[in-house]
Amino acid sequence: EGKILASPKKCKKSQQDCSISIKELAKNQMKIYQATTKLESQTERCVNENENLSIEIGENMQQNYELSMKILDIQNTKKVIRKRIAEEEKFIKHLNKICK
Repeated sequence: EGKILASPKKCKKSQQDCSISIKELAKNQMKIYQATTKLESQTERCVNENENLSIEIGENMQQNYELSMKILDIQNTKKVIRKRIAEEEKFIKHLNKICK
């Protein structure tokens, strides 16, 4: 009842300590904000790069498919040519038998 809990000197010291702590908190808050902004920017760059890579992967898959189709076409053409060569050789042998 009516007791003074702290001397005015102690109160002033506590207020100064609080003032310093508030300034430190404000500095830390600014650092956190700057770090968060930097992370958001980096995240956005990563998302954009990921989208670009996804597009590039899709294009590469399309090119791989087209090249695979060309390879199959070449292999089929080779089979047809070999078959024709075999038929021509057979025909030449037949002609050679007839002409002898």
